[in-house]
Amino acid sequence: EYSVFWVRVVRERRVFCV
Repeated sequence: EYSVFWVRVVRERRVFCV
């Protein structure tokens, strides 16, 4: 099960990874 919270965290982390 994928939580919306995780999705947001991953998206934010991806932006910071760049």
